[in-house]
Amino acid sequence: MKKMGFILLALLITAPVLADEPDVLFGGKVKHGVFFAPVLKISQQGDNIGIMTGSRCGWILNHSYMIGVGSYQLIGKINIDPDLIDLPDSYDMNYSGLELEYIRSSNRLLHYSIFSLLGAGLLNYVDDDFYLYGAEDVFFVFEPGVNVTLNLHKYIRVNLLTSYRMVADVDLEGLSNKDLNGVNATLTLSFGWF
Repeated sequence: MKKMGFILLALLITAPVLADEPDVLFGGKVKHGVFFAPVLKISQQGDNIGIMTGSRCGWILNHSYMIGVGSYQLIGKINIDPDLIDLPDSYDMNYSGLELEYIRSSNRLLHYSIFSLLGAGLLNYVDDDFYLYGAEDVFFVFEPGVNVTLNLHKYIRVNLLTSYRMVADVDLEGLSNKDLNGVNATLTLSFGWF
C-alpha cells in the first residue's frame, strides 16, 4: 500500500510536466510573428563594389522559421569596360525574391540564422544621365547567407547578414554571370513581432 501511494504521488507531481505540449510547426499550437525591415547592402559585383538599398518583410513561425520576400535596388550605377562598342559604360540592377530563414534561439540577446533568397532580377545599361539604353535582361539569383541578430528591443532588431549572390542566365552584351556574382554585407533594422 505504501508503494502504491508513492507511485500515485509521483504521477501527480509529474503529470503537469508530461501534459506540456511541445512546440511544433504542424498539428500543434503555433506562434506567429511578422516584421518589416529597411535594408542597406554593400555588394561586390565582379571587380566593383556597389551600394544597394531595399526592404524585406516576412512571417515568422514559432520564433524559428521565416518565410518572406525581399527586394533590392542598386544605388547609382556600376561602370563596365568602356571599350565596348556602341554601349554605355554603366549598368543598373535590381532583384527580388522569396526569402527563407531558420532562426536559432531568437530570444537570446545575440543569435544567428541561416538565410537564403531565390528570385529574379532586371539588368539595364544606363548612360551618365541614367537614361536607359534600351537593352535589358532578366536573370535568376540565389543568395545564401548567415545572419547575426542583436535584440535591441522587444519589437526592434538589428541584423548583420553576410551572403554570396550567385546569378544565372545573364545575357547582356559585355556582361556575364561572374560580373554579378559576389559577396554582400547587409545591415538591416527589423521592426515587428518576433
